[in-house]
Amino acid sequence: MEISGCNNLLRHNENHRLEIIGRHISNGVEIPCADAIIIDDKCSIGKGTVIYPGTIIRGNVTIGRNCIIGPDAYIIDSTIGDNVIFNSSHIRNSQIDDNADIGPFVNIRPDSVIG
Repeated sequence: MEISGCNNLLRHNENHRLEIIGRHISNGVEIPCADAIIIDDKCSIGKGTVIYPGTIIRGNVTIGRNCIIGPDAYIIDSTIGDNVIFNSSHIRNSQIDDNADIGPFVNIRPDSVIG
């Protein structure tokens, strides 16, 4: 019975993850492959933004329009402007202004502002 309960919880979590992704797709976000993408409920993502696999978006996050996020991006409690490329990098509690090109392999530390 424990395995059955665990499977139900995993199925519920996966359905919720796909529901969030579907909501963003309906709002004009492009997600060509939903594999390994995790987006929290609170996140706001602008129309025309592309999210690639391996991306994790947690907490209070705002991503602007026409961005390219990922693959393999980690974004937590941060704001990303419009037309930003954020490739294979990490950001926590920080801000990226419009038109920035970040990555790959960048770690943006808390309380940073990237222009």
